[in-house]
Formats: sequence, structure tokens, C-alpha cells
Amino acid sequence: RSPAAFVQNAEHALHDPHLQQALRQIAAGFGGNRRRAAAALPEFEALCDAAAAIKDHTLDHLDLYLAEFERQVIASGGHVHWCADASAARQAVLDICREANAKTVTKGKSMVAEEIDLNPFL
Repeated sequence: RSPAAFVQNAEHALHDPHLQQALRQIAAGFGGNRRRAAAALPEFEALCDAAAAIKDHTLDHLDLYLAEFERQVIASGGHVHWCADASAARQAVLDICREANAKTVTKGKSMVAEEIDLNPFL
């Protein structure tokens, strides 16, 4: 995706009244829901702090968690493909399709597929 396409999409979104209204409703709802949850749960802030600590710990030790994930996938009969960038990830998908002699591909929507521009590639 080019920077020009991003700017064009952003301009379109900024002038879309339905999207702007939806974003306002989400923002208002999120803030209100958070305030209600905090009021109803005395340990709310402590739980938020604990969640942040877990996230930080996980990111600080991501290599260990990814290695454990790979170990469990392999133990379950699966395969993990490590790719350095989007191009390598798309190539891995293509290699899998070629190895299986695939003529058709069905996939679910995922953030990873979006981030590596898999749909146009397929």
C-alpha cells in the first residue's frame, strides 16, 4: 500500500459522516463503559496495572513465548513458518499452495493477512 493510498483513504474517512458518527459513539461508549466498570469493581485499577505488567512481561520475553508456541504447534502435528518480512510471508503461503498443488485458496480474514497484503497477492 502506498502512502498516497493511505492519504486518500484517510481523506475519504475524515469526510464520511456515518464513520465519524460511529467513531464518536464508540469513544463515548468506551469511556462510559470504563467508568462504570471502574465504579463497580473496587480493584479495577489494580487489575489494569496487573494486565499492563503481564503485557510488558510477555513482550519482554516474546522470544521465549514464541518458541514455546512453536514447540506446542509441532507437538500437535502442525508447522510454523518464520518469515522476516511481508514478502517472505507471502512467499511462504505461495510455496505451501504450490506444494499442495492448490488451485483454489479459501482463507479467513485476519490482521496478519491484511498486514502482509495477502489478498491481492493471492
